Amino acid sequence: SKERRDALGRVLGIGYCNASQFVTRLNNYGISKEEFVEALKKIDKEMDYGKLND
Repeated sequence: SKERRDALGRVLGIGYCNASQFVTRLNNYGISKEEFVEALKKIDKEMDYGKLND
């Protein structure tokens, strides 16, 4: 979870934070559900790719 939040924070440009701060930042920065889902898909692809190469 920590790694995923960190990666999502980098992709979305909101930085690393704990779970409750993450939700607050998503709302404060006006990140839409669509933006969040797209970033999540990107992160999942990167993480899966990394696992295949280990």
